[in-house]
This record gives sequence, C-alpha cells and structure tokens, in this order.
Amino acid sequence: MLDREFKLDIREESCSVITSNNKITKTLPFFSYCAGHYYANADYYTINRVLEGYVMTYTVAGRGVLEVGGKRFALEAGSMMLLDCMHTSNRYQTDGENWESYFVRFGGQGCPAYFDAIRGGEAAAVVQMQNAEETERQMQRIIDRSMAYSPVASMEICLAITGLLTGMAKSACADTPPGTGAQKLIREADAFIHLNYQHNISVEDMGRFLHLSPYHLIRIFKKYTGYSPHEYLNIVRINRAADLLCESDLRVHEVAEKVGFGSVNSFIRNFKKQKGVPPAKFRERK
Repeated sequence: MLDREFKLDIREESCSVITSNNKITKTLPFFSYCAGHYYANADYYTINRVLEGYVMTYTVAGRGVLEVGGKRFALEAGSMMLLDCMHTSNRYQTDGENWESYFVRFGGQGCPAYFDAIRGGEAAAVVQMQNAEETERQMQRIIDRSMAYSPVASMEICLAITGLLTGMAKSACADTPPGTGAQKLIREADAFIHLNYQHNISVEDMGRFLHLSPYHLIRIFKKYTGYSPHEYLNIVRINRAADLLCESDLRVHEVAEKVGFGSVNSFIRNFKKQKGVPPAKFRERK
C-alpha cells in the first residue's frame, strides 16, 4: 500500500512549489517542505497514510471535507485545517463542485507544541480564521519565498508559519461570542440534541444552529461537560433506547431506528459500551 495517494483534479491556474531549503532551514522553529494554491475540481482528493511533517490548508472559496481519526470536518471558506501527517492517516477532498485553497506542508521543532495547543485533544484542528486577508497574504508569501534559496527567505517563511499558527491559536482559544455565555451555549446545545437525537444529526448541524464552527463547539462543550457533542449525543440516544426497551415491545432494530442509529450493529456496539450488556440482555434483566 502506498504511503500517499491522490487525484490532482485541479484547474490550470493552480500552482505548487517545493521549497528550496538551505543549511539554516532545519535550525529554525518552522520550515516549509512545499506550498501551493489549488483551484480544485469535484474529483480532487488526497490520502496521506504516512507523510513527513504537518499540513495547513486554508479554504478561500468552495468547500472541502477532511476525514481523520474516524471523524469528518467541514472545510468551509475562511477556515484553516491543521494536520499531523506523520502519525494520523487522513483524507481530504473537494466537497461539491470546487474548492479553492492554499496549503503548506511544514516541519520544525516548534510544531508539536503548537499542534497540541491548537487541536484541543482532537486528531486535527479546523479553525475559523479571524483575518482572511492577512491569512491569504501569509500563505502567498510562503509560496513566493519558497523559490528563493537564501537564509533570509527561510527566516521569512518561518515568520509566516509562526504568524499563521499563532492566528489559529488565537481563534481556537477565543472566548464564546459576545453576549453568549458558555453555560447558555451548553444549555442550547443540550436542548438541540434532545429535540433532534432521533435524526441523523452531526456536529456540523449543531454548529450551524449555534452559529459556531464545529471545532469551537467541540472545545467548549468538552470543557464544560467532559464529553464531545458526539459522545453526549450517543449517551442521550442510548438512555432513551434503554427506556424504550423497558417500556415497549419494539424489536432491537426498531429501537435503534427510533433513537437515531442508522445501523443496528452500531447501536448494539454503543449500547454495550455504555450499559455493559447488549440491548436484548438488558431487556431480559429488566
């Protein structure tokens, strides 16, 4: 199996460049391997199984999607994705007809600390950047300076990557929106889950309802509840399923459908994980 797989379905105006590094490069906190600006069409995708370094991808227009660690992250206009490609297999691709984005794959001694600070315990980070114009300018600067074989160019690239990561950290650690306290936000998220658990809802759906990016929602929700929104959704579903098993004659697959599970196997697995026994055994005990 290849370590990397991709389909480069991009328009002619797209560009990418391998960075011209020098003897000073790897002594810096950050350095670039390659960078680019893609205008991707519908069939574009990249799969990284083992790839050296980290990747930042900034969505300018259109929409992409990232799959990593068993989760999906929407890559919408104004959002920055940060991935550790060395330790986590991932796939990202166009979601729809087109996806315009800047990217830089980079390394350096400063990467692990920044990555851990930004991702908040997740396999990756997707953050809505606060200053789109500055973000695009820094990304373009990395591309421009990647072609210059000089110590100064390496330092400028390092400075640009530092600025982008710091911008991500500021966005990730921002307070909740003005007038919206964290406790109120949790109550609204809880109400949304209890009203919609029987449907096929996602963290993206919750985020849209609360006017928050999925990453921001996950960070706040987990901080105040100890669970991710998805984990809490499954708790609500399984608790309701337990009630139905005790109060009704519905079959196990019917209970699974009633509480929002699309797969009976997934339902049984999650039920056993939370309650210690499969649904049928739980009903017998009650």
